[in-house]
Amino acid sequence: MARLPNEEKVYLHIIRQDYARTLCAYEADPCEFNLAAHEEVKARRSRAVRELGEDFSVKEIAALLRMSKTAVREALVGGE
Repeated sequence: MARLPNEEKVYLHIIRQDYARTLCAYEADPCEFNLAAHEEVKARRSRAVRELGEDFSVKEIAALLRMSKTAVREALVGGE
């Protein structure tokens, strides 16, 4: 995406990595601590989606964050 500054691309990459890391940790050991960590990252990802929703299409956001278009739409309405 040419319209997105590099700093924001880096931030989105970190969110993607954190989401994958916490999901993997939770699936390996579904304890309360891992669930809380994953929910925090999931909320951060949803906030990023809502911010991007002002300037980007659902398809573009899904590609940026490597998530489904359905998940993007849910986050846009605050449902994720």
